Amino acid sequence: MRIHVLSDLHQEFGEVDVPDVDCDCVILAGDVSTKEQGLMWIRSRFRDVPVIHHRNDYRIGRTRILANPRAYPDDPNEDFIPDLVVEVEGEAASRL
Repeated sequence: MRIHVLSDLHQEFGEVDVPDVDCDCVILAGDVSTKEQGLMWIRSRFRDVPVIHHRNDYRIGRTRILANPRAYPDDPNEDFIPDLVVEVEGEAASRL
C-alpha cells in the first residue's frame, strides 16, 4: 500500500503546490486551510483515493474520514470519529 502523507499545508496563507503521487490513500495531518475551504480543496484535489484527515495536529481525537464517492457512496464525510482504526483494502491502519 502506498500512502501519501501531508502535514500543515495552511493554504489560507497561500496555495501549496502538492505533487501528484500514485497512492492508495492520503493522510493529511494538521491544518489544510480554513474549515470550508480546506474541505473543498481536499475533496477536489483527491477525488480518486480515500483521505484520512486529522485536522489539528495538537488535538487528538479529531480525525475525519473523507472517502471518495465512488468507493463509499453512502458516506456523508461529516463525522469525526475518536479512537479510529481504518482498514483500506484489507490493510489495517494503526490507531490514530
